[in-house]
Amino acid sequence: MKKNARAYYEEAREIQGLTTQLIREYQTVIRPELSKINQDQNLTEVGKKAKADALKKEYGIKILQNAQTMKEKHSANLIKARKAAEKTIHTTHKKPDAETVSRFEKAFKALKTELMLTPRADTAQRKLNEFMAKVKDPWIAEQIRSDFADVAGPILNAAGSSRAKYQLELAAAFEKLDADHATPEIVEAREVLHYVEHAEQSNGLFSGFIEADAVKEMVGHEYASYLNKPEEFFAQEEYKEAKPAEHVDPELDLERRIAEGVKKGNELNAKLDLITKQKIQSGELKL
Repeated sequence: MKKNARAYYEEAREIQGLTTQLIREYQTVIRPELSKINQDQNLTEVGKKAKADALKKEYGIKILQNAQTMKEKHSANLIKARKAAEKTIHTTHKKPDAETVSRFEKAFKALKTELMLTPRADTAQRKLNEFMAKVKDPWIAEQIRSDFADVAGPILNAAGSSRAKYQLELAAAFEKLDADHATPEIVEAREVLHYVEHAEQSNGLFSGFIEADAVKEMVGHEYASYLNKPEEFFAQEEYKEAKPAEHVDPELDLERRIAEGVKKGNELNAKLDLITKQKIQSGELKL
């Protein structure tokens, strides 16, 4: 079952919140083992270093395997949050009854004519503002925004040297028209989309120096430097086989398979149409 944009975004945040917990869990395992190696009287200093390095490599790879899977899950939820938010934002408002639509269309047409015939920009702007102030229906507000150039044009044409001033004021009125009539769902979707964009532009899941420093102290800089780009680590020839299985998000995978099915269906239909036309032209098929 699909969720709304905020639910997907919160899942992404939960994954990011697990990064510190992941590092702490490895600390509780690695530190005692390294201490045990260091205290082993049966090993030379060279032997201790070799065994410690092997341990760090083993756990460094494990940490980056976890980082890779978490990154893929985090990205999948951000993608789903973005898609859900954009779908909500671009959803068309419910159209009012026929009588309300008819009254609006007549009044809006009359307003456009009035603005064209009004010689003063301030008077024309006042008429437009008064008209917009009476709008209560989101669908009607959407229609005005769609045709805003038609009502803004006459005002700007009459503005003369004050054109820049009226441009700013009309731009503000255009945005206000949208903000005043956005549904709570759309307002929330826009907020979530803003958060998603911020997350997409961030440095990665492991955003704090404390986490990077902790990994560096545990297993070394070689692994800590790849915390936010584990895919680059596993792209190296030496570590390709250690790359974890790719996380497949069920919802995104279903969308992909449906899209591929539609594409193949369209290609098949196009081929059948071409074959049919060729047979008609050659006389093999008569309709």
